Amino acid sequence: MNITENERAWIQFIRLLSDSTDPGPTLARIQGLRQILAPSGRFDVQSGKTHDAR
Repeated sequence: MNITENERAWIQFIRLLSDSTDPGPTLARIQGLRQILAPSGRFDVQSGKTHDAR
């Protein structure tokens, strides 16, 4: 399996956020990351969809 440079960068980002630990992807953690990465309110955590900001 090949990993792109962007994927490597995301892995590094997650390692920084988790203080180099290896936490499992729980629902709460995934929702928290979604909220952090979409602070504009365009991302609906419930549906997992992005809303058009018009």
